[in-house]
Amino acid sequence: GGRQGRARGVAWVCQRLAHPHVTGEAAQVLLGVAGALLEQADEGLKTLGARMAGHVIRHLDRTELRWNEALVVLPLRGALHCRDILFLAQALPALVSAAVTIDGTTGGGVRPLEILERVLEDGLAENRGGARVEYIRAAAALWDHLGASATAHLTNCIQLASDGVESSDKASARAALDLLRITAETCWPRTHAHMSVYLQVILRAHLEHDPACQAEAIAVLLPLRSAHPASFDAAAAPAFHIPKVRALLERLRVEEPCL
Repeated sequence: GGRQGRARGVAWVCQRLAHPHVTGEAAQVLLGVAGALLEQADEGLKTLGARMAGHVIRHLDRTELRWNEALVVLPLRGALHCRDILFLAQALPALVSAAVTIDGTTGGGVRPLEILERVLEDGLAENRGGARVEYIRAAAALWDHLGASATAHLTNCIQLASDGVESSDKASARAALDLLRITAETCWPRTHAHMSVYLQVILRAHLEHDPACQAEAIAVLLPLRSAHPASFDAAAAPAFHIPKVRALLERLRVEEPCL
């Protein structure tokens, strides 16, 4: 009880600090506390540590964050074995933010592509809808940063999105479609090879969650058809007899001139 209370007190103070107070020695102290909490066995303390880490990360520039990387990135990565949904909702955005800011692809430091690989691996192994959506959002944020350099992981990414659409949760379906939109916009030279799978996932989301996901479905379909119209039409033809699908594709053709 005492440890929990002290941890909550520190977290409360930390979340009310803003730049320029979260810099220099203060950042090192706060990240050190966050890292220590992340190493605790108690899931509540881990979640507090992830929340603190995320707050500090958002207020540090790249130089300071790289200088303090060992204090936050390693504990966050090491704590991902914890499958508590509340923890994942705090830890994954914090880790993604740190990886994107540091981006050690061309130098030292954590590489976003390595974090994406871990996120996809853990996300594909996850069978709880509430947790899966956190992995989908993390993958989308990383892919938005990496762009075409992540193309080698396109198959796993589409599978993760497909798993998200299978959930009855509309938030999961929307997050999955947003992930597919980012891949369709950034990896368009390769999307023709996955066109049928793309359409299966998008149309399933549309049929199961219409009209809640209609705008997101259109947002994915537009770049797919714009990049490969022949492949798109061929893949979509077998489902055109379904009224909802036909209506969606007709709306797509109306919106295409807006590109």
